[in-house]
Amino acid sequence: VDLKGTSPYGVIKLRVEGHPEAQPAWTGLTTWAINGIQLHKGEQTVKVLGTDQWGNLRSQDEIKINKSSNAAPVAVLKSQPASWNVLTDDVLKLDARESYDPEGQALVFDWSASNLGEIELRPFGQARAEAVFTRPGLYAFTVKVTDEVGKVSQVEREAAVYGTTGFSGFSDPILEDYWSSLNVKPRRNFSPDAWYSLDDVPGWLELQLLNTAAKPLAKANPQYPFINRPLPSKSDWALQAKLRLVSRQYGDYDAGLMTVIGEGSGAARYTGGLSVHKFLKTVTWQQVDDAALPDLATATAAISRAERMEGHARSADIRLERVASPPKRAVGEAG
Repeated sequence: VDLKGTSPYGVIKLRVEGHPEAQPAWTGLTTWAINGIQLHKGEQTVKVLGTDQWGNLRSQDEIKINKSSNAAPVAVLKSQPASWNVLTDDVLKLDARESYDPEGQALVFDWSASNLGEIELRPFGQARAEAVFTRPGLYAFTVKVTDEVGKVSQVEREAAVYGTTGFSGFSDPILEDYWSSLNVKPRRNFSPDAWYSLDDVPGWLELQLLNTAAKPLAKANPQYPFINRPLPSKSDWALQAKLRLVSRQYGDYDAGLMTVIGEGSGAARYTGGLSVHKFLKTVTWQQVDDAALPDLATATAAISRAERMEGHARSADIRLERVASPPKRAVGEAG
């Protein structure tokens, strides 16, 4: 079932109570659409909750729905390891036991995978399976779920399978020997310049870069710090990384993955990650004439009060009063 509606200003996040599968999306400043709500046959009440950026409840709508047809089952697929990153020597365990049918009907599970010539997919009972790999790569796994009346749904997930020197979990005190670094050193008791650390946050490579001088990305002799490793020259490869900012940033920056690929006689750089442009706030200026000011001030006050910003609302009220009753000037005063 899909729903459409509106919420007051100040609502930042929407959710449907008891339905984690629902997918909300904003279609305008206050209008929204929620897709994929799985409901059972018959009459029921759907509760749409709206919260602000601090998680406070700002709106609550109860919608009664009478569903006349049988609902398709909900397919859920999880893995162990949960990251879907697995070594070629390990076994990927697949689990679809959290799948369910809204009417409570029995389910039948059907497993499939890509590149079956390079993996062994072993169903383990109805709702579980295991996969064993012969080589690294990206492999897609699909579980199809069918209820008693033939309604079908399915879910697909992708696993990244790596070799013995393919994946770094950053859980050791030092980097593996296939990594090299330039313009950056391990963190010491005193590190006045760029440093990296594997100890500060378990499972993360933390890197500090100081805003002491410009470090252009396009220079032939790079001055910026980077940690790199060779990639296969003739076979397929894939790069995966999680990136986050953990301190306040000053000035322009770019952080993330960079791949240098030979193209003809030269080399091309491809970058992706976080930069200052990801967090820029665009400021716009509007110029209006006197005739438009009353409507603009009235709307601004209403929106501000809906968002519980009384100071902004009163500021708009004052401007509205000034437009409605301009101050009187003394005779002979310059206009």
